[in-house]
Amino acid sequence: MCRASRAVSRFPSCLRPHAHVVKVLIVGAGVAGMTAALSLHAAGVRTVRIVESAGAPCPVGGGLTLLPNAVRELAALGLFDAVAAAAVPVAELVLHNGNGDVIWREPRGQAAGHRWPQLGVHGDRLRTALTSAVRSRLGADAITTDARVTECIDATGARPRIRLTTSSWLDADVVIGADGGQSAVRARLYPAEGKPRSTGQIMLQGTAWRRPYLTGRSMVVAGDGRRGLVVYPITEHGGPPGKVLLNWVITQPADARGHGDWPFDWLDVPAMPRATANVVEYPVVHRYPLPRWSFGRLTLLGDAAHPMYPTDPNGATQAIVDARSLAYHLATYSDITEALARYDADRRPTLAAIHEVVTQHQPADIAASYPRISGADPRSCNTPSPYTVHTARPRQSVR
Repeated sequence: MCRASRAVSRFPSCLRPHAHVVKVLIVGAGVAGMTAALSLHAAGVRTVRIVESAGAPCPVGGGLTLLPNAVRELAALGLFDAVAAAAVPVAELVLHNGNGDVIWREPRGQAAGHRWPQLGVHGDRLRTALTSAVRSRLGADAITTDARVTECIDATGARPRIRLTTSSWLDADVVIGADGGQSAVRARLYPAEGKPRSTGQIMLQGTAWRRPYLTGRSMVVAGDGRRGLVVYPITEHGGPPGKVLLNWVITQPADARGHGDWPFDWLDVPAMPRATANVVEYPVVHRYPLPRWSFGRLTLLGDAAHPMYPTDPNGATQAIVDARSLAYHLATYSDITEALARYDADRRPTLAAIHEVVTQHQPADIAASYPRISGADPRSCNTPSPYTVHTARPRQSVR
């Protein structure tokens, strides 16, 4: 069993967790599930258990971008130093068209007036920090691996249950589906949805040690509608002298040969896959936004609720904010179904707006409006986290 939180006595009386939320089951040990577990524990939920289908907490493999609003939420959980130590602060965003022309350039993170940086980080480093914190704070047995969900039941007004491949049943006050874009929980909530629609493109992703380019901390997004490129540094330590580890993502038609002729004299794009030990390739698919995430005492979180395009490096950010919002609402509303409905109302419109902007606007328009829509503009996220339930917060350094 997981250890009970000792932080309840520090809560203002109006924000004390309600005793009825005593057990939460989280399906999926990725960024969303781990952050949800830590946030629920910080909010005083007594028992939180994570079940993961893989044999170990999910490896991410490539890099992730954390916008300042997500970094603020990790800081509120006392994780800023652990994550930032292995990350690179992004100083600018540069958009290019397919001919290599700059169509938009802007400062990012602290260079743009944020209190918290925008970070490029290796996904496995982030996962390791989250996993370590979960096991330290919630108990060594908080994560159960090799446990794929085969059935999910939520009778209205009753405790939801999930059945695992071991044929065992688990019940809880709340079940959270945080099991990614191919979510088993989502499939059981929306059985008629079917498989995601293919876009006819593939995505290749990897990491490679290369020489720094532009400012050395620049995030580059380029494309012409048929092909796309995202590249940014994710660590400056541990590699060959004078090189940084770059995360790169290339999207292209599924029948394309090679990786195209990108006209950059400061970055040899076709050489990056050749310098990558493990290139991950998978189809680019599309799902439409869901009309609701929560049903009774069961809800969805992160990519399970809103899969994001792979060329939009904001999935981890939104998953982290989802998790913080969900924990906050479960801690501050007396009725569980109402709490989940409030979480839905808080987060789902934001993700629907992000989906509309990403799918219907040009790159420069996206860059101009994205921070405000996603809550990552300085005015929105330079204030303390709106999702912190307890009053005592670990001190954090800001580099």
